[in-house]
Amino acid sequence: MDEAALLAAIVAAPEDDAPRLVYADWLMQRGDPWGELIVAQCELSRYQTPRRRWDERAHALIARIDELQPARFPEDGIVRNFDRGFCTEIDLRTGDLAVITGPEYALLDSIIARTTPAKLDALAHWPRLGELAKLRIASEADAPPIREPALRVVEAARSIRHLSLSRVDVTRADLEAIFALPQAARLQTFEVTANDSLAGAVGDLRWPHLEALDVAACQLRRSDIAELLANETLRGLRELDISFNSIHDPELAHVLARVPWSRLERLGLLGNPIGADGIDRLAASPALKTLTQLALGADDNDDIAAALPVFATAFPALTRLQLRSGLPTPGLPAIARPYEQLDFELQQIDPDELAALLAHPALANLRSMWISTRRYGDPTDEDAVRGAGIAAALAAAPLHELGFLFIDQCHLGEAGARALARATHLAREIDLTFFDEDFGDARPELIARFPYLSVY
Repeated sequence: MDEAALLAAIVAAPEDDAPRLVYADWLMQRGDPWGELIVAQCELSRYQTPRRRWDERAHALIARIDELQPARFPEDGIVRNFDRGFCTEIDLRTGDLAVITGPEYALLDSIIARTTPAKLDALAHWPRLGELAKLRIASEADAPPIREPALRVVEAARSIRHLSLSRVDVTRADLEAIFALPQAARLQTFEVTANDSLAGAVGDLRWPHLEALDVAACQLRRSDIAELLANETLRGLRELDISFNSIHDPELAHVLARVPWSRLERLGLLGNPIGADGIDRLAASPALKTLTQLALGADDNDDIAAALPVFATAFPALTRLQLRSGLPTPGLPAIARPYEQLDFELQQIDPDELAALLAHPALANLRSMWISTRRYGDPTDEDAVRGAGIAAALAAAPLHELGFLFIDQCHLGEAGARALARATHLAREIDLTFFDEDFGDARPELIARFPYLSVY
């Protein structure tokens, strides 16, 4: 079988590993390291199943992939995302579209354009643009306006099903024009974020029937959201994110709770203070019983503590919870239930409360956790005591299934690092990532205990 036939078989069955592995063998027989890359990424993909723990074999595969990929596909200004050996997404920055040729792009379906107006003009005339299913356009900070060239790219992307526009400054008229395009009828996901021009302008638009809608950080008001969700075509959403619109209105939760959702699974409300009363309203809504993921809470002015007990029984399908607060959260152990993932941005978290939560039997199968106190700058004495306590709580928790742990700006310090290094329950192979942490003289001990540790 020749290469064209092998690639045609892969394109015809993109979910099947078998045609990829046949092609990988064909490549390896010819001394092409891309074949080994395909085999390694196919094997690694099997670790993505929810119940499979990453072990030494998984990390060995990652290390080998990190060697093979840049050697076989050198950096040329385009960031590539490979899925089971084939590039499915490119991030166009300084590179030239002309280099996107070759069989590794046979399954390309997504492009991220964070670039200049001139690059967007080139993208709008790129022959393969009309084949892509996913398009993301984002303006870089302090970049020239990209609204008009971005809209030309969207118009030329005839097959898109997932569209994201961030900091593009589109207007209501622009959205009307986009939704009038033939491809709008096929849109499944639409994101328009960090776009101040949409305040007061999204209410009675003729929205397509979407699976997911993200209108985060658009300076929307509660009345905008109410008008938006009065649209019957959006009641079939599976995902809705209205985070960081800074809606200081307790009625926002009432608006969301009274929508007759048919299948909403993911709801993002971060940065919109709704308080404990708002959480109670959401929990009481029969239409939100389908939620599997929920993200809520703001900063200093959002007191959610009184509502924490509702999470133990409300939202019966919930497996991932993200909480954000700048205020104390007494009663945190009351949220215990069989989560798969917990994300905490809690500036005043009590280490004893965290320890009690993580020791609860309901969390025995927790797979992933992210914890941040979001306390920037040099740590105070109070920060240092809290950080050491957080580390001690994590080290003592019987989280035998935990595969991913991300710790950000918790100020663990040397004492906290040593506590984690001596944890008896955390797996040696855990994917442990730290952001903005100083371990002092305990760093070698921590690295020796967790060889796959990452520090940023």
